[in-house]
Amino acid sequence: MRRLFVLVFTTVITIFFLTCFINAEHMDNKDTAERSSLKLSKKLRRLLSAEMNAVQHGMTNLSVAIPAGDWNSIAETARYIKDGYILDRKLSKNEMTEFLSSLPEGYNIIDREYKRLADEIINAAEKKDPDEVNITYFRLNGTCIECHVKYAKKRFPGFK
Repeated sequence: MRRLFVLVFTTVITIFFLTCFINAEHMDNKDTAERSSLKLSKKLRRLLSAEMNAVQHGMTNLSVAIPAGDWNSIAETARYIKDGYILDRKLSKNEMTEFLSSLPEGYNIIDREYKRLADEIINAAEKKDPDEVNITYFRLNGTCIECHVKYAKKRFPGFK
């Protein structure tokens, strides 16, 4: 019964992410204020977009690795999610300051929770605890939704 629940849950999440990805592919690629309320340079906007695409890919990977019990892949992917894919590695100190100062005040709260939950997934994967991994993945996905609802409604019009 538990395996069926995990399979159904991960299938639903995968469909959700694929739908978001397909919708993103059809959006205009121009850097316009309409796409985001963040005031970022073109370079930062491109890096942020690449970061979000990498996170989406990671979340999709988790949705496949969790029901497969691929503990190494789960832990590795959660580490990438926690540590960031691109932004932390490619920004100069000045660019990071510009980026952080452009973020809405409440974003940092969601981001800290997001990283904390990714860390919980790492720990649960290392213990090979499928229930904890699955529950925490669900909560991690909730932080993505919370952020999109609050700060990216134009990017994700389904949350209007």
